[in-house]
Amino acid sequence: MSQDDPNTNPEVNTGNENKKGTEPAGPPFTIGVTDRDGNELPANDPGAKEAHGIVFDVHITDSTQPSAAEMELYRDLAKIEHALQEIYLRTAATDEAAAEARFRPHFVRLFFPAQLALEGDVTGSGTERKVGGRLSPEAAKAEIAALAADVIDDEAPSIKNTHLRQLAAWAGALALPFLAGYAVLMIWGQKTEGAKWLVDKLTQLHIEAVPAANFMLLWVGCFVGVCLSYAIRTHSFSLTDLTRTDADYLIAPARLLLTGTFVMLLALLGVVGLGDVEIGTLKLSAIAGNATLAFVVGAVLGISEQKLTGSVEQRVGNLFGGASK
Repeated sequence: MSQDDPNTNPEVNTGNENKKGTEPAGPPFTIGVTDRDGNELPANDPGAKEAHGIVFDVHITDSTQPSAAEMELYRDLAKIEHALQEIYLRTAATDEAAAEARFRPHFVRLFFPAQLALEGDVTGSGTERKVGGRLSPEAAKAEIAALAADVIDDEAPSIKNTHLRQLAAWAGALALPFLAGYAVLMIWGQKTEGAKWLVDKLTQLHIEAVPAANFMLLWVGCFVGVCLSYAIRTHSFSLTDLTRTDADYLIAPARLLLTGTFVMLLALLGVVGLGDVEIGTLKLSAIAGNATLAFVVGAVLGISEQKLTGSVEQRVGNLFGGASK
């Protein structure tokens, strides 16, 4: 060997020598591929149709163990691998061929930087398998960051629009009974002979038809606002956003109903006089007698869904704070 060989020159430190510095330590990882069920494939070929995952075999000996930077890189790689599987393999459309065509280039592009950085430049196979130099963690991080950005650019528009369509579909379905309730209360909920039975029932329940009808429109406006809120605020996606609907992990119907409940509670606090809220020059309690205002207030509060929890919590906290004095 020449004097420039890093394995024989004691002045060159590659980070892979053992304690005595006489023999090179092996790589801290061995990288392989697995099938859809997690079984390791003998042929280490990420381009094979059966290859759906990466296996990271960690080696820890007296002279070999992964560094903190390598473990961080391993976590980043596993995160992207999980995202690719969720997007293309587990939640893909029924067209498996199309999903495979979209998945494979990204997967191959992920595998080789992972292998170069954590194991080394692998050539040959079986007894002829040789491991050469390794890519620095910094260079590997730059490559996987570029890969993540490309995946986001490719998939974020489709995922956002799909979720927005689902949210709008649920909003429309949930709004129908509230619109029907509004129509029934306004048409037959007045004191008329034709619907005396309905008037009697509302009287027994201490419900006034017009305020109750306006609360129906409050819910409808809230559903519209929640859809607008998602359309407005989700303009910057991260890799995690591709595999979840939102930071709070709520599904569409749960988000709509929970936001509507908060809006109704906040409005009721104003109507009964426990803590009114002013929006511009109007008070929230005014929705009891103004149908248009009820719808608009519902939409405005729906758009502000991210702040609703804090607003309701503050109002309730103020009530207990005032009672304790």
